[in-house]
Amino acid sequence: MVATHSETLHNATSAATGKTVAFALDESPDSVSALQWTFDYILSAGDKLVVLSVAQDSVTSTTSRVLVGEAGKVGEILCAEVRSREGGFGRVEKVNPAMLILGSSSKSQMTGFLVGSVSQYAVRKASVPVIVARVTPTL
Repeated sequence: MVATHSETLHNATSAATGKTVAFALDESPDSVSALQWTFDYILSAGDKLVVLSVAQDSVTSTTSRVLVGEAGKVGEILCAEVRSREGGFGRVEKVNPAMLILGSSSKSQMTGFLVGSVSQYAVRKASVPVIVARVTPTL
């Protein structure tokens, strides 16, 4: 289970028997697209999705629509708010997921170098496999 500030959005009648997937959500359009990609290509029935929201505010209505619309496809969805990337990775360690997925912010290499990239930090620090999903628009 996720620590105290978690909210269960969907809990199937039977316990989740599949894999646990952690998803770091920052409410950017890339992150929301990557969340949809995760439902389309990674998650299956019985899996547990742990959404770690690193946004300043609560989960947006766009993200809520994705989560609610896809909730029936998985066994359980849990949400937790994190205040920093370090705190988020502490939560990742606690839930022991099969993988961590996050969206690419599409920053230039220079901006990523100067500001620091959460995805770069995740790849270096996470103890589980990390997927940085860069969703490209369809033509």
